Amino acid sequence: NVLDAEHLLKGPDGQWWLACQRALFVSPDNGQSWRYVKLKIKGPHYSELRGGIAIVNQRLFVGTKAGLLCSALSRPDAVEYVPAFEGQSIEALHGDAVSGELIVGTATGALWRYGVDDASAYPLADAAVHESVIVGTPSHFVLVSGNRVLDVQGSGVREITPSPGSGEFGLARGDADTFVLWNRTHAWQGHVGGELVPLAHWPAGVRHASVGEGGKLIHTTDRRALRHLSLAAA
Repeated sequence: NVLDAEHLLKGPDGQWWLACQRALFVSPDNGQSWRYVKLKIKGPHYSELRGGIAIVNQRLFVGTKAGLLCSALSRPDAVEYVPAFEGQSIEALHGDAVSGELIVGTATGALWRYGVDDASAYPLADAAVHESVIVGTPSHFVLVSGNRVLDVQGSGVREITPSPGSGEFGLARGDADTFVLWNRTHAWQGHVGGELVPLAHWPAGVRHASVGEGGKLIHTTDRRALRHLSLAAA
C-alpha cells in the first residue's frame, strides 16, 4: 500500500517522477506506464516520503520524514541521506537549476539554502512550514503553508495572504517565477515579487491544479471531475 500520491515532477530528460507517501515511481512515457523505484538506503528507514522532489545537477532529491534523500539521477534507487538534514522531517523542497541550489524547509521552522555541488547549507529564514509548496529562486520565492502565503527575499519574510481567505491554499507552479494560487472559493495569478491578480470562473472545491506547458491553461480537479481553464485574469 503506497498511500496517497503527494508530489509530481518532470525531469530535464522528460521523465516524470511521482512520490507517494511510501513509494517512488518514474514514468518514461508521459504517464502511460510507471516503474517502482525501490529505495536502497544505508541507514534508518525514511518512514514516509514528504516535502517534495527536486532535480539539480543530475541528482535526484526526495524529502522524507527522516531527512533528505539524494541519489544520482541515473541510479535513483541508490540513495543516501544528505548529512545537513539527517533526522529532520522535510516539509518543503524546491530545486533551482540555474543556481545549482535547493530550498529546504524543515519541521523545526527553518528555511535553508543548500548548494548541491559543495554540500553547503546556509540558513535563509525562520518560517513555519508544513507540507509547503515553493515557487521562485533561493534569493526570492513564494511559499504556501496551510492558510498562509509568504514572500521570502533574503532573510526577510513577508505575509502576502490574499483576501478572502477560506481554508488552506494551494500553489501551482507555472513557467519561470509565475504561479496560480487558490483556496476553496477563489484563485489568483501572480509572479514572484508581483501583485496577485484574481482569476475569473474558478470552480469551487479544487483539490489539485497544474499549469499546462506554455502557461496558457490550468488543469484543475476536485477529485470528481477534471476541468481546463484559460489563464486570463479577471
